[in-house]
Amino acid sequence: MFGVLVPKTRVSADVLGSVEQLRQCDTLDIAYFDEDIQVVVYTPSSVTQVEVDLVYNLQNTARKVLDSKVVIGSEAVWILETTVVPDKLSNQLQIKASFRQQSRKIENLELQDTVTIGNTVLTKHVDLYELVTADTSLRISPVFQMRFKTIKTEKTMASLEVALSGQVRASEVSVRIESVDMDIRNCLCAGYSVVKYPLVLQNHSILSLTYRLTNNDIKWVKPVFVTIHCTVNGNRKIVTRWTTNVDFMAAPTVPPIASPSLGVFKSKSTNSALNLPKKNKLRSNSSVTLNHSKKNLSISVSGQTKVKLGEVFKWKLQFINKSNDSLSLILYIQSSINKQYEKSVPPIPIQNANKADPVPLYGLNQLVRAFQHEFSKVGLISLTNNLKFTLDPGNLFETELELIGIEKGLVNLHDVKVLEIKSGEIFECGRLLDVLVV
Repeated sequence: MFGVLVPKTRVSADVLGSVEQLRQCDTLDIAYFDEDIQVVVYTPSSVTQVEVDLVYNLQNTARKVLDSKVVIGSEAVWILETTVVPDKLSNQLQIKASFRQQSRKIENLELQDTVTIGNTVLTKHVDLYELVTADTSLRISPVFQMRFKTIKTEKTMASLEVALSGQVRASEVSVRIESVDMDIRNCLCAGYSVVKYPLVLQNHSILSLTYRLTNNDIKWVKPVFVTIHCTVNGNRKIVTRWTTNVDFMAAPTVPPIASPSLGVFKSKSTNSALNLPKKNKLRSNSSVTLNHSKKNLSISVSGQTKVKLGEVFKWKLQFINKSNDSLSLILYIQSSINKQYEKSVPPIPIQNANKADPVPLYGLNQLVRAFQHEFSKVGLISLTNNLKFTLDPGNLFETELELIGIEKGLVNLHDVKVLEIKSGEIFECGRLLDVLVV
């Protein structure tokens, strides 16, 4: 008898009573990237060598030669310990075992066909052996989906997001994370997240870890090595290793802002560089932090507070969800301060593709008329509006507002509101930064 299998429970050939017991054991139908598995081959006891081919795809194959066996009666057991190699091109691992056995005997080689050319005698090759094969296959899948991001304020911050892969979520297995380690050569990685291990990662949860990175040499692009120790279904211990890169020059630099210390960090937007022209730029910055106690939502605003009339400038906004619930938010600016102004311009159109969206945007014509119209309270107009985002518990969202001053003097941006879609609650931001338009 000849066959190959991957048992669910590791076997020891020394304690096997019979090969039949091996053939009846439960086998794996799925293995995970970086998981250690055991491949068991059984053959007739006369076989002296077995080859095992591990085929992930046509470009990713490996051949192992087995020389050691345990003989049980008339059969032999061969065991290969191997690790599942991560492969993005395939979701299946094919395992092929083979050995060569003598097929026939040639009693008299002189009877074979020969050809003599000069002093050279050519004899027809006769292969006395045949190749015997057996195979099996199993699905392979990553345990986790991971994402690595960096953002540079006064420090270089990084966030590592860990979630279960789609196949793991569909199979509804339990995954317990024992530890998560991140290493960058010649770089200090200071963890800011307070996480108690072990923890069970739920199907649709995301583990977000925050790090402060300090580069200790002149190399700006470096590999990042992530190692996660986990247990699947209570007994399958797996060490997942993932490698990505960090570019210390790519992360944009922004002015420091006041913000609370975070245990978890998540950035949905990376356009946080204030790329205003240096020519004739008035350097004056300030910041303010607003808190919505009912929703535990904190909003920090920072940016220029002294600008020229008609010149576009930017404010940086950070939203921090301090609650235990996920928030679906819309940031919008909707003027309600002057009926005379509202009657003097056409109704502000809905410019979003989703016509059901009630949040208006300012069109170009409205901005031109607003600039030319005399009214008392509107000194700033936001060119950014209708910003939608979802903020998970403990996470941070960062973005920018583009503004333009249309009236000289000390002005402010009015009617900035945040709508929580699920509950319908509106958080009015009130008075933000005072801006001197000159």
